Amino acid sequence: MPPWKSRQFSYKTNGRTRKMADLIERHKNKVWYANCTLDGIRLRDSLKTTDKDQAVERLAELFVLVRKGDYNYLGTKCDKLLDKYDPKTDKVNKLGVLKNHIRPEFGGKTFGECNFKDWAIKVAMERPRTTAIYFIGVAKAVGLPIPDWKNIPLQPQKRWDATQILSEEQVLDVIHNHIPKKYIPICLIACYSTLRRSSIMNLRKKDVDLNEGISVIAGRTIKSDVFIPMHQKLRDAFNLIKVVPMRDDDLWFPDVNGDSVGVAISRGFKKAGIGWGSFHHFRHFGACHMINNGEDIAVVSRWLGHKDIATTMIYARVNRDKLKLASKAFDKNLRKSVC
Repeated sequence: MPPWKSRQFSYKTNGRTRKMADLIERHKNKVWYANCTLDGIRLRDSLKTTDKDQAVERLAELFVLVRKGDYNYLGTKCDKLLDKYDPKTDKVNKLGVLKNHIRPEFGGKTFGECNFKDWAIKVAMERPRTTAIYFIGVAKAVGLPIPDWKNIPLQPQKRWDATQILSEEQVLDVIHNHIPKKYIPICLIACYSTLRRSSIMNLRKKDVDLNEGISVIAGRTIKSDVFIPMHQKLRDAFNLIKVVPMRDDDLWFPDVNGDSVGVAISRGFKKAGIGWGSFHHFRHFGACHMINNGEDIAVVSRWLGHKDIATTMIYARVNRDKLKLASKAFDKNLRKSVC
């Protein structure tokens, strides 16, 4: 018998003492491996330790998994699930999360080699709440045994307040003085159309009628038809574009990277002293601007492409001047109370 095999471990079952398993000490670093068969299943796993007693404990854990029927589950290769993933909605964003965040962590590994809970906790600590929920949701949809986001300590939800209502003057200052000039048309279109960055990046010639408006299918998760009426400020923004698309399917911004735009705008807001600002705040500005200028919330909701007015209320905030104006309603048609 080879000297590197150890058979001195045993266990008792049904009153009988039986050999526990073969343990093999491999490689120069003397890591212990299982080398046995239990209930017809071959165990050849690395026990990831150079300590013999700890190796026995981990082997016993493998025995328990075999008896429960969970051992083969640990041998599932993550790549099989990653390669099969084909989301039906929000495909571009979900495949981007898969490529940039999930595959680098779990690609080439088996379930037994991964700590899914630790990954979920790390994502929750490093990412904003909504982003973490999205990442975890994609990982679960792939088929990885990730804990539900409700069982993970997430960062507190960001709350918008009255100080985060951007005026048109503030927005235009950021656009004209703090970001690269090549991105000015994109930002102005975002402000005066309230379209998301991804929708603007994907705008084709046929989507835009400079007399009527913009017609697109938009929405982060649930896609729907959105029509943005053309108005002079929006038309002026399109007229700033130097190279106009020729064919119907040509993009308005074919050589612009959306991520680069997002980074540049975030930096521009910081330079302007608005550290919390981002490209998405152009959409917030548009919603707030319309509401504060008397537009009905239902109309604004339709403009933004929201299915629920409650979603619009998250975006829209009313400034103090508008509240003061509302107070004048109490001065109209009031009768003196009779005691």
